[in-house]
Amino acid sequence: MFIPVTKIKKILDALLSLIKEDYEACSLQPSESFLYRVIKGSFLGDYDFYEQGVNIFTQSGNSPRQIQTRMGFDLGITTLPTIYVHQPNEVMKGVNTIGFGMDTDEFYTNKDGTVVEKLFRGSSSTFEYVITSPNVLETILVYEVLWAALVSVVDTFMEYFVDVSITGKELVARHETMPEPLFIKTILVDVQYVKQVPRLTTPQQLITKVEFDKPTIYYDNKGIGSELL
Repeated sequence: MFIPVTKIKKILDALLSLIKEDYEACSLQPSESFLYRVIKGSFLGDYDFYEQGVNIFTQSGNSPRQIQTRMGFDLGITTLPTIYVHQPNEVMKGVNTIGFGMDTDEFYTNKDGTVVEKLFRGSSSTFEYVITSPNVLETILVYEVLWAALVSVVDTFMEYFVDVSITGKELVARHETMPEPLFIKTILVDVQYVKQVPRLTTPQQLITKVEFDKPTIYYDNKGIGSELL
């Protein structure tokens, strides 16, 4: 089955790798790198976003400052720039059917020639890339670079999703539960997609697994309750 959050996480990890690889490939001409073109010339006081961006996004795997990615919040690494993948909601939208016609892709075929129906359900979901750092400027930096990278590969999202929308917001950490300074910005990726699942059982088979107080509904061949026992 298609598990959307796994694609969201893999796209994140791939983007971080590509940003690093792109910068290294442009070592002789840094001005042609993605990082240079996105944040070069951005300053706030003595904070050089480009210089710090190179430091954050091009670290090797054994560097203690390498940017981290996680599927859930981890208090143990709040001192590092970190991106968490979060899926706060999923609602049904669009496709809601068993198959679409006679296409063989709309059912599974067993070795004995029998088939298992596929049930299709369209969904809409908001995924979040939650960016945290103890340094507010570092949080802004990672947010801006990642937002630009996501926009630059929006066509890749279309391989898995439809109606992609990329927006952002800022969150406030509750310092009574997080005594250390923590600054949070979030990139929201709103998408639609279709999941497919194999039919597990028929209504008649399922009803025999569940105990009811009599009278018990009897299902005929059409799957419609027509008699009482």
